[in-house]
Amino acid sequence: MRVKKSLWMKVLTLMVVLGLGFAASMAEARESRHQAAKRVKQAPRYAHIVVDAASGKVLDAEYADQTRHPASLTKVMTLYMTFAQIKAGKLSMNKPLRVSARAAAQSPSKLGLKAGQTIKVRDAVLGLITRSANDASVVLAEAMGGSESRFAQLMTRQARKIGMSKTVYRNASGLPHPAQITTARDQAILARAMIYNFPDFYELFSTASFEFRGNDYHNHNRLMASYNGMDGIKTGYIRDSGFNLMASAMRNNKRLVGVVFGGRTADSRNEQMANLLDRNFERFGTRLADATQVQRAAPPTATPTATPTLASKVAAEEQAEGDADDLVPPAHQPVIQAARDETPANATTSSTAASAASAAPSAPSAEVRLAGLPAAPALTSQPLSGNSAVQLGQFRTLADGHQAIAVAIRMVPGFSGNLFTQVQEMSGANGMTYRPKLLGLHPTTARQMCERLLAQGNSCMVVVSN
Repeated sequence: MRVKKSLWMKVLTLMVVLGLGFAASMAEARESRHQAAKRVKQAPRYAHIVVDAASGKVLDAEYADQTRHPASLTKVMTLYMTFAQIKAGKLSMNKPLRVSARAAAQSPSKLGLKAGQTIKVRDAVLGLITRSANDASVVLAEAMGGSESRFAQLMTRQARKIGMSKTVYRNASGLPHPAQITTARDQAILARAMIYNFPDFYELFSTASFEFRGNDYHNHNRLMASYNGMDGIKTGYIRDSGFNLMASAMRNNKRLVGVVFGGRTADSRNEQMANLLDRNFERFGTRLADATQVQRAAPPTATPTATPTLASKVAAEEQAEGDADDLVPPAHQPVIQAARDETPANATTSSTAASAASAAPSAPSAEVRLAGLPAAPALTSQPLSGNSAVQLGQFRTLADGHQAIAVAIRMVPGFSGNLFTQVQEMSGANGMTYRPKLLGLHPTTARQMCERLLAQGNSCMVVVSN
């Protein structure tokens, strides 16, 4: 009896120990998953690339090979495949397509299609380009692939054919899916393929507005209306991507393609794209005297109640842009925006046009020439000497420019004693604007400052001092 009791106690003790160990393992696994999710959530979402469209040469890039969520840039591939089917004679722009219950049930943005209705291919295409319509995306996907999931597989296969090595599609619209990923480099390849493989259809991306069943839908790419030479192509937004933009512009027979991921707002993303294109057009002597100034939101006033929160601003811009595919992103999300050290375009200075038009480029093959750039250097302290500058945004008044400098100096106290500052006056089609700068910095120091300022919600870009 005593032996049995002793044996029973040993078994019970072993079970308790094993149970505690299992519970601890489960807790550790949950914590590990939580930490992994936290790391993904906190990972920087910003990336950009600028490409010479004719040659495929990369002119400017940051984080161009790191995976990001494409959001509604996904629709560019949906359209690419639609145009391929039309070119092959398997679809026509006037062909009516049936709307399924699944297509009608898609989240906004949408055209409000009802199950059982039909929509012509042309209207679906223009719905994607202007309204970024998710319901029309699924209609096209089901017409070409039988189902959206099957079509997504075909999209991924097509991506590989044109050289997009890191892109995976899971749906035709860009609505949130954790496994739907791409890179800035891949999106530049897609933009270039669209422009040169389907030049006639590419012109549709410049459509300013689209009337459908009594409603007028305006193009979400608002930068296209204000940036000199821009003629496409697509915006996108979900919470996990930030505000994205694929754009193309031509000046003096030189075409550039730009991709920006992870903008904090639509306005800041548009300003970043405009600055990137300006600087890289200047490399080819295409700087214009009337270069467009990108509109910025008015700076915060001294009255706290009059200043909208970042979350409310983003929510408003989602509605204006129409790509409100997910929840509002958290406020004060740090986004790295520092660009490569290039001289920005000066709106007050004109220069001669490019001497001759470049030869018409051939359509890009699977081996699109998009050369990589070296990784950004580690952020270490460097002396205050060099030809780099930190640009702190663009403002409507001189006083706001000086205020931005004062705020920045307070946020980088370790450098404040020796900083040189400048507020550059810019004359453009929209009147005078002002660009405050911290000058004479080593490139690494400038980048370090910019990251610190961006993390605290300030506008910042690394440029070359004049």
